[in-house]
Amino acid sequence: MCFIGMIILSYYKQSWWYDTILCFPAGMLFSSYKEKIESFISKNYYLCLIVLLLSFILLKNTNLHLHGFVKNAVAIVFSMIIVLMTMKIKIDSPALKWCGKNLFPFYIYQRIPMIILAKYGGGVLFDYPLLFMVIALIFTLVIILLYPKWEYKHIKKSPL
Repeated sequence: MCFIGMIILSYYKQSWWYDTILCFPAGMLFSSYKEKIESFISKNYYLCLIVLLLSFILLKNTNLHLHGFVKNAVAIVFSMIIVLMTMKIKIDSPALKWCGKNLFPFYIYQRIPMIILAKYGGGVLFDYPLLFMVIALIFTLVIILLYPKWEYKHIKKSPL
């Protein structure tokens, strides 16, 4: 269904509507067969890493633009490389742990400051993309810090 949806969207929408759709089912497949995949990878770790790195380089440097399929393949291969690397490299950062715990509000609510800044400060801020990004990040962090208070009140009042 994702593949069909991606084809349909590619004809009617810009690429950002569909260019990472296949990452979700790829993650679901990985989750479903995690033990088998991890067993295979642990036995063939370096071979898998080399194949994924070569695939990433080849896909990233291709001139083929088949309705975003190449972009999807690049995104999936990149995700697989990150997963593969984290199987060997332990990343124990308090900042990354905090980001992981707050991933949902960060992902969902990051657009609010960007939309507001684009609408009300975009003329000036678009000339300074780094400043735009820093201000949007600060507002996003404020939203993330307020999110648990909102979430608790919202759930508490929910009729379900």
